[in-house]
Amino acid sequence: MLSSFNAPGPGPLGLTYDGEHLWVSSQSAEKIYELDMNGYVISSFSSPGPVPQGLAFDGTNLWHSDPNKDSIYKISINHSPTLSNLSVSPKSGKAGTTFTFEVTYTDKDGDSPDFVKLHVGSETILMEQGGGTMIEGVIYRCDWTASPSSRGQVSYNVTASDGIEKVETSPSNLTIQNHSPILENPSVSPTSGEEGSAFTFEVTYRDNDGDQGEIEVKVGETTYQMNEVDGDYSTGMVYRTDVTLDKSGTYSYSFSASDGHGGTCEISGEKKINVSSPFPLKLVLIGIIAITVIAGVIVIAK
Repeated sequence: MLSSFNAPGPGPLGLTYDGEHLWVSSQSAEKIYELDMNGYVISSFSSPGPVPQGLAFDGTNLWHSDPNKDSIYKISINHSPTLSNLSVSPKSGKAGTTFTFEVTYTDKDGDSPDFVKLHVGSETILMEQGGGTMIEGVIYRCDWTASPSSRGQVSYNVTASDGIEKVETSPSNLTIQNHSPILENPSVSPTSGEEGSAFTFEVTYRDNDGDQGEIEVKVGETTYQMNEVDGDYSTGMVYRTDVTLDKSGTYSYSFSASDGHGGTCEISGEKKINVSSPFPLKLVLIGIIAITVIAGVIVIAK
């Protein structure tokens, strides 16, 4: 006798070898055990029949007989693959940033995967095989570039299959940063005029992410939409609009911007606008006669 060890379960009635591990059936426990060559249990499962007596290995599957059921069972002994060490670099960036993903695929049976796929946002990317062995672990990697519309938290995970069983990692998140826009060079021309005059408002919008802006100018208590004139969102886009003011008075004004991704900013005008009446009230007393000019009409009263 070269060696011996205790069977993992009482009543061992079947034994076979798959080229790496031993397999033994236990009638009393109604289980089939996978053992290493030192007798340590690697895995076990309930036998399909209640009285497992014989075991055989055909190079891929186990076979076992059961006299209680008068049956012979074919059993898959495939080990599920595992995915580990999922990583992404960098962990955050802005729109247009390229992220590199890596994951380790391991299969105890040495099976190559049918696929290893990255799911990020609404996209699916087939990952490419790197170095390593299937039994000890192979690194798979791929790149993904954040689209111009990507912002905030983006979910990702990896799925894989050895052709028999599918596995997946838990979802994780990376961050696509959004830079708030900037407003510069606020102006109005002219800065004064009569009722009914048109005033031209202008401001420069800039966004480091290159996002198109939605710009408004608030004059007094009224808000007006502004229009693009010339430039580039990243380096500076000029926005302009004309506003007619029909009532006399002093008006303050300010500009506000949104980049469509939650980023906002505001800037106030440096000067106030003075709007005057074209026909101011004039009262002249000549003796007992009062001469009044109202809206261009001379009124004489005694």
